[in-house]
Amino acid sequence: MKKANRIRLSFILGTFFCIGGYFAGYHYVTGTYPEEIKAIPEMITDKSQEEKTDTGNEKKETESATESAAIQKNYEYVIVEEDGYLTVYHADLKTKYMDTDISMEELDDDIKASVQNGIKFENAEELYSFLENYSS
Repeated sequence: MKKANRIRLSFILGTFFCIGGYFAGYHYVTGTYPEEIKAIPEMITDKSQEEKTDTGNEKKETESATESAAIQKNYEYVIVEEDGYLTVYHADLKTKYMDTDISMEELDDDIKASVQNGIKFENAEELYSFLENYSS
């Protein structure tokens, strides 16, 4: 009986250390923890805040703030018009990433309107895909 309990305890401790080692290694390599771990405390916090609220208005404010945070996306590149051609800047709009040879005259009216507001891209893959479609 004692031997079986030792085996069980060894298995449980081994599993615990393996899981802990995985997360520690993941954090060491990437500098962040997996998304699943980050999501759990947020869910618990949101539920506890909703339970504390007494009126429906406060719950609606919390829900709308959560929804708007989920919709907002980070972007890395912005395309704007400069001297009649498309120019790519980093998200800060101060650091120029590259000049293109795509003329504003070649673009559709919808794209021209979008360029006036700045077309935002989350990553280089999306940016290059767009530029490839509109380059000559």
